[in-house]
Amino acid sequence: MIVQYGTFHHQVSSTGIVVSSDVEENESGVPIRVKHSVSIEGRLRNPPGATPRDLDLLIAQMESAYSQVGQDFGMLHDDGRRSQAFWTNASTIGGIRPKFLAYPNYKGGEYWSYRQFQIRVEFYTPYGLEFQYARFTEQLSIEGGTASFGVKEVNYGPGVRQRLRTHTKCSATQSGSAIGKNFFPPIPPPIWPFALSFIEPKITRTIRPKGSRYHRNLVLEECEVSWSYAFEWPTRLDGIPHYALG
Repeated sequence: MIVQYGTFHHQVSSTGIVVSSDVEENESGVPIRVKHSVSIEGRLRNPPGATPRDLDLLIAQMESAYSQVGQDFGMLHDDGRRSQAFWTNASTIGGIRPKFLAYPNYKGGEYWSYRQFQIRVEFYTPYGLEFQYARFTEQLSIEGGTASFGVKEVNYGPGVRQRLRTHTKCSATQSGSAIGKNFFPPIPPPIWPFALSFIEPKITRTIRPKGSRYHRNLVLEECEVSWSYAFEWPTRLDGIPHYALG
């Protein structure tokens, strides 16, 4: 197996990797992304007859490669085909980033025939590609629809309570917001379609992308939509908000 980072290829069968993955959740407990941490350990082997100066060139090539962020990374089969442990930068959130490079030992033939190294690379990937709700809230506000009363002030003494109207119009709003992962969530239907003031709701859409076009890994990790319906009706309306749809 061959470990590749960008255009840099480690020597065949000289390097191994250990992958740990943790699912991260939002404040509502919904999985939103996976954090991957990949530990790389191996040796840079100096060819027979080469000197430490030649090994310096190999070290410089590796350090130059891992000084760059946003490169494709993983293990290749000996014939060059990508293995299951290979990730493209475009499929990540925020890019593939080297975080650590060290040379832990200096003994034996170290720096003459070989050089041991340790590297850690980190990146995030979306948690699944299907639509998921990250958050959903909706509320109803209802006013009027019954008799109205007022107080008539008098010159002396307390005012007199009196009925102003036997019936008032009922005004209501149905508003809410939802955040979807990767896709905009569907907008719930009006609870009282027969009483709409406007046929369509007021809608606001907001995206919170992760990554960048420069690194070719732009992902719409959070897509938020908010809505508001207005209603009017001669008598009192009543109902309960929607739960998350789907």
